[in-house]
Amino acid sequence: MNINFLCFLNILLLIKTSDVLSKENKVTVKTDEVVVQENKVAVENDEVLVQEDKTTVKNNEVVVKDDKTVVLEGKTVFKDDKSLIKAAEKVEENPSQLVSDENHEDRDAYNENVYVTLTDFVDKISNLMSIQYDWQKEVLIMIFTTFYGQAGVKTLLYTAAGLHNTSNFTVLVDPNDSSKYRSRGLLQIQHESNYRTLTFLSNKVDYLSNPDQLEALSQSVIGDTVKFYEYMLRDTYTFRNYVRVMGLGDYDHIKDRPDIVNFEKIFTNLKKLFRDVPGEISKD
Repeated sequence: MNINFLCFLNILLLIKTSDVLSKENKVTVKTDEVVVQENKVAVENDEVLVQEDKTTVKNNEVVVKDDKTVVLEGKTVFKDDKSLIKAAEKVEENPSQLVSDENHEDRDAYNENVYVTLTDFVDKISNLMSIQYDWQKEVLIMIFTTFYGQAGVKTLLYTAAGLHNTSNFTVLVDPNDSSKYRSRGLLQIQHESNYRTLTFLSNKVDYLSNPDQLEALSQSVIGDTVKFYEYMLRDTYTFRNYVRVMGLGDYDHIKDRPDIVNFEKIFTNLKKLFRDVPGEISKD
């Protein structure tokens, strides 16, 4: 056979082989594209699942507890610990009472974008509560910053609690209690289970091992107590719900107690200051 002809055949064979490889590569590319598309679908599915999980978390507290348990088991310090679940169960003792007794305006107002200036927030509250010292005003500034300048019911209820619980930020720890997990901070958080919950929610401080840290009037500590506040009240920022879930007692049984009357009056006055609630402010 002619050598030139053989060479020609070899060249044709190489071209065909190359073409096949090229097609295979193209197929591979297409396969990769399909895989990418499948991955995108998977991601979309994951996002859907996340949304479903979030919805489930909001609507089903049992799932919240299960999720928290998984997270807790991922942390050595909390491994196999059920305290956080017990803390969550406090919110679920009688969920039907969460929103049945107060009007929707109060309950949902924290969702509104009720922004105020820093000067208004600090000056109005200082005048209302007869606050004179700069360090007390610094606490108001930190609260204002933590809530991003909003003055909805969510912010005002927390602020009222801090003012009432600590006599305008002057008493940060219960002087009559020597226990390790006594009442501390703006929310006067107490009991080991609540310190454990606070530690879990915090990104920086182990309050379980260092409970005295809760007495600090710092931006980070205030931020942690806000996380605790949000976790406990579960999007229902009413005075009645605060009293119940923070362990103060049943509102109907204690509403006439002088300290509760004073606490609620502070909250009402703050709403009148920032939310155009009808009625004159009473400091009596």
